[in-house]
Amino acid sequence: MTTDTNTDKLDIAEEPKDSPEARASRLRRLRNLANLSRKEMCTLSDIKPDTLIGWEVARHGGLTENGAKKVIDCVTKEGVQCTLNWLLYDIGAGPSVLANYDEVKTNLQTYTQEPTTPSNNNEEKLIIEELLFFHSLHHGSIDYLVEDDAMSPLYLPNDYVAGIKQYKKNISKLIGYDCIVQMADGKILLRCLRESSNKNKYTLLCTNTKTNSSIPILHDVELVCAAPVIWIRRKNPKI
Repeated sequence: MTTDTNTDKLDIAEEPKDSPEARASRLRRLRNLANLSRKEMCTLSDIKPDTLIGWEVARHGGLTENGAKKVIDCVTKEGVQCTLNWLLYDIGAGPSVLANYDEVKTNLQTYTQEPTTPSNNNEEKLIIEELLFFHSLHHGSIDYLVEDDAMSPLYLPNDYVAGIKQYKKNISKLIGYDCIVQMADGKILLRCLRESSNKNKYTLLCTNTKTNSSIPILHDVELVCAAPVIWIRRKNPKI
């Protein structure tokens, strides 16, 4: 395990980011994050075993753009989101696991086995399927399951929201927007984005003045990325 990790680091350090070797390293990392063997990835997609092995050992020119799209479609179904730019060029944030996907996937399997489940369960299934479709359409997208009342009444706990990540100078163009933000420590929140007195840092604001959140305003926050909310879904309340 230690040897593989060191090899990946050396690949990226010694090769251009778009070289067959660098792409092979990122592909192996992505497949491992999705917890898929080579055989499983090939079974879930139309990728031939010899082709996948060739990509992962940087043979015959390595991973192609069409191949990368097939890989991304495959891991998305396993709850891992990844952008084409990262897989091919190491641009932007790396792959990540969709929030609560393991639980949702278990629920989806239950729904399939029990066709007479309550409509509320079927509703959540449809929302998740739509969210996965959103990710397949928008490379660089991010989703978030609202955890608290910080942004109510527009966003309520257990709402699903999603957007497309923006980086660096583009983040400043989102001032005033409600965004899914990833902070430098990796934490992800849904907050209204405001200016900060410090350059390249931001203020994160709760829109609910009576929120139960322990910190309604975060000052001078360094952000990795921000995604304005362009997709939101909410289950019908139980009556």
